[in-house]
Amino acid sequence: YEEVTDYIEVKDHFLLLPGESVLGVTMEKITLASNICGWLEGRSRFARLGLAVHVTAGFMQPGIANHQVLEINNSAPIAMALYPGTFICQFIFQRCIGSAKYQGRFSAQVKP
Repeated sequence: YEEVTDYIEVKDHFLLLPGESVLGVTMEKITLASNICGWLEGRSRFARLGLAVHVTAGFMQPGIANHQVLEINNSAPIAMALYPGTFICQFIFQRCIGSAKYQGRFSAQVKP
């Protein structure tokens, strides 16, 4: 993915064209205990316009401490302006039976 991805920092807004996908990252750092996992979901007000915030990576592992990557996709027939700080997603947390700690490749991720 690094060969086909450019890192940009959005100051004012980002124009997401119809059919276009980009990676974004939450401003918030999410830290979960070893007995808590979570789900990243889009908000319906934006989904109704054709904006999706994740394609396949909606699960947050127990024990993470990172910024969540958003797989943002515009399925609308018009361009959408995305502004930093807009609440386009939400998190749902669940208690786990037992405990675990994610120690994979993205365990301390800050950038997408």
